Formats: sequence, C-alpha cells, structure tokens
Amino acid sequence: RYNYAYGLAPQVLVPLSERLAATASLVLQRKYYFTGGGLRNGPVWSASAGAKYYYRRDGFVQASYRHAAEGTRAAYLDNVSDGLSAGWYSALPAGFALYAGPGVSRTRYEAAEAAYDERREDTQYTAALNLSREFPASGLSATAGYTYTRNDSNLGLYDYVRRQLTLQASLSF
Repeated sequence: RYNYAYGLAPQVLVPLSERLAATASLVLQRKYYFTGGGLRNGPVWSASAGAKYYYRRDGFVQASYRHAAEGTRAAYLDNVSDGLSAGWYSALPAGFALYAGPGVSRTRYEAAEAAYDERREDTQYTAALNLSREFPASGLSATAGYTYTRNDSNLGLYDYVRRQLTLQASLSF
C-alpha cells in the first residue's frame, strides 16, 4: 500500500449541438500516504474543461485542458500543473472499441529539495491505447491498455520513461 484518497469528482457534459458537447470536471480530494510520516498528506484539486465532437453515433474526438494543485506539509512537494490532452474513440465490429490519446503536462514545484539548488519542473508526455469489449448479456466488460509515459525533468532523479500494460475486467449488476 502506498496511498489512498477521499474526495468528490463531479462531471458534466453539456450538449452544444447534435454533434458537439462541452465537458467539465472538478476533483476535490484529500490524499494520505503510508510512507514519509505524513509529509505528503494534503489536499489535491483539479479542474478540467474540454470539448467532444461526435463524428458518428459511436465515435468521437475530444480535447481538454486541465489545471491541478497539490498541497502537502513540505513546500518542495507542493506543486501546480497544467496539461492538454486529446483523444479518439471508435466502436469496432463484434462489440470492440478502441481509444487512443496523447497528452502533455507541465508541473512546477514550489521550492527546491534539500539536495538541489533549483526547483523541480517536469514536462510529461503520455500516449495511451485501449482496446475494450462489452458483453451486454452478462454485464461484463474487459479492457487491455498500453500507456507510454516520458517524464522530462530538470532534476535527473525524476527523469524517466515508463511503459504500462493494464488488463481490467468489470462486472455491472
């Protein structure tokens, strides 16, 4: 176990026309970490706004902007970030669906860590690809996903590439 959070995450989708919708979300949460003696515990919030264009009934493209802030008990962990993302979704034959989307975000930290003379600043590039399948009669859905992340940090310790494969099954009843 690394951390847990409690919060609220309201979302809204407002149709602007038959094919275009505005989207917005707000996340308000309080995070707690099992490591570091509670140093990273604190509030996190984010707000995002975007647009979704339905190019057909079962397919859309979307773009969004997100602003977030994280507060902790140490200034070198406090940060704000801004990001842009895009996405494409399409239903496929036999109940499959495909989603692909890139994103970029910039995170700035409030103070320098003890071992560094400068504040940390990261630019993160992501690309996601998800293939899903619904099984309506049983209420089951399955998803296989791949996410590539490149975190470009001015501090070498936080400069990395991550490749994640996820498999998920959900049951609705």
